[in-house]
Amino acid sequence: GWGPAGSPRDEMVHDTGMRWERSMEAMSRFLVYRYKGFTALQEVGGAFDEKVPNSHLGKISKSMDHLSCFVPGMLGLGVYKARDLMTSSQQVKFLKLAEDLTQTCYLFCHSTSTGLSGDAYSYHADKILPAG
Repeated sequence: GWGPAGSPRDEMVHDTGMRWERSMEAMSRFLVYRYKGFTALQEVGGAFDEKVPNSHLGKISKSMDHLSCFVPGMLGLGVYKARDLMTSSQQVKFLKLAEDLTQTCYLFCHSTSTGLSGDAYSYHADKILPAG
């Protein structure tokens, strides 16, 4: 357990879970690119303000760094740890995103002759190309 209900630790865990969920919602809304079954995370260059409409436009590049392949694990672990703080539909949404991003990371590795992923990839529609 996380300690007795109403304890400072219980409140801290709840607050942290709610902040994590809000962050993942923002990531899903602003950074996830989907096209015909292909899912990737877009990179943002420069400052980004959620309160300013479209402040991210013009700063997003259609490229995904190989380190973004840690995001599916972060999503899965977050859903597991904060499962009591989320609705089942939120859990399904985050786990589906994790699954879709894992498929993209799999494609990164299997799009090369060596089976090893490059550092970054750009994508145009549903075509993945090594960046650089």
